Amino acid sequence: PRAALFAGIASLVHTAGFKEMGLARTDAVFAFTVTVTALLAYRSATLGRGWTWFWLAAAAATLTKGPLGLLFGGCGLLAWIWERRTDRSIALRGSQFAGVALFLMISVGWLSLSYRQLGWPVVDKLIGVELVGHLTRDIRGSLPGTRFWEAPFYYLTRTWPWCLAGCFGLWRIWNDPAADASERRFERFLFCWFLGGLLILSMAPHQRPDLMWPLVPAAALISGREVDRLSQRWRRRWAFDASIAALIVLMIAGYAVGYIVIMPRDAVIQRSIAVRELAARLESVAGPDFPLTHVDDPSGFQIYLNTSRPWVAKQRAVALLRGPDAAFVAANDLAALETLRQPDDGPWFTLLRDESDSDLKTRIVSNRPALVQPDAVAFAYGALTVRLGGARLVSATERELTAQAAGDHASVTVTNESHEPRPFRVSIQHSGSVTEQSKVLSAQEVWVVAADR
Repeated sequence: PRAALFAGIASLVHTAGFKEMGLARTDAVFAFTVTVTALLAYRSATLGRGWTWFWLAAAAATLTKGPLGLLFGGCGLLAWIWERRTDRSIALRGSQFAGVALFLMISVGWLSLSYRQLGWPVVDKLIGVELVGHLTRDIRGSLPGTRFWEAPFYYLTRTWPWCLAGCFGLWRIWNDPAADASERRFERFLFCWFLGGLLILSMAPHQRPDLMWPLVPAAALISGREVDRLSQRWRRRWAFDASIAALIVLMIAGYAVGYIVIMPRDAVIQRSIAVRELAARLESVAGPDFPLTHVDDPSGFQIYLNTSRPWVAKQRAVALLRGPDAAFVAANDLAALETLRQPDDGPWFTLLRDESDSDLKTRIVSNRPALVQPDAVAFAYGALTVRLGGARLVSATERELTAQAAGDHASVTVTNESHEPRPFRVSIQHSGSVTEQSKVLSAQEVWVVAADR
């Protein structure tokens, strides 16, 4: 129990742990799913059965952040090869067929459905950029293996001071393994989980401190046992516990001061706060799900608006502002938009901007002088351009759009600006009835859905 307590502390009370709790990304979820995958792998290998659960957890890790979840979660199984050097009877037993079939059905099936919905950009992003791209190159042009030292450096600096016990524990496992077979197998499992994953990260040219989070639980378990062993050597264990407790209190207090007092003064944090306040002001004036076209505004702006609409090129945004319908554009670089204007274009109005002391450049620009949705409004996102006539937007995704009729006649016009077919569905809600239509839009097709009360 004491080793487990110290392992929990070594998992959380450091820079990486505090960042895991507050960072709104998939990295912490990935660390959780990889940990579940690894522990289920150990359970199945020990019992010689139950591999289906391991493969289901690996599928969850793969859906979170790619097939590296399976590699990280399975690295620990190299311990069984290590064990066979002294005991030839050791082997991985149990059927894998059902688990592998479920893993492929879930992961490949999800990728196939995503490709069916969004086309080749899904493969290009997930396989080309996130997997192959990060394994072969980075934005600085680094080659695989040339930045091998960064992953170990991130472990040592982000998990201080518990990394000291972790490194000592790794040396002990290699130099003086446990005599008990089950204990030795588990410590070697943790050894292979951590160092196997660290080797994979070290060879990749794309380096980031948060990428090592899935390996921290393995190192923390090793650290927890070493701290427990150290405490047993103290004649006064209460003094050791008091020292650890004081260290934890000091670290938490230090991080609290850093996060609550110091960091909020940073320009990046001030800009994030300004983004949140700008989104709140937009919702208070125009309401939720406003038909806004996003050009180069921060992604956090949409997070606070609870929308997820792809950005569009500046040329398309200017075309909307030039058109006869009302258009509202969120942009940072207004000068770039101005360069695309023509002499006979109508006036533009800046309806909303940051009023704080931050350097946020986001503006809401429109060809109408007021931030209200008129009867005819146009907006664009991704490869779609939408015109609402006599209807108000309820929700819009890349696959479907829902609008609420504002009068006796309402219409939704959807244009597929891409060069590939796109399935789409339009729903227009009336008081007590719904007009719903679905269609596969061909390239450059214009589709009009009308509804009368």
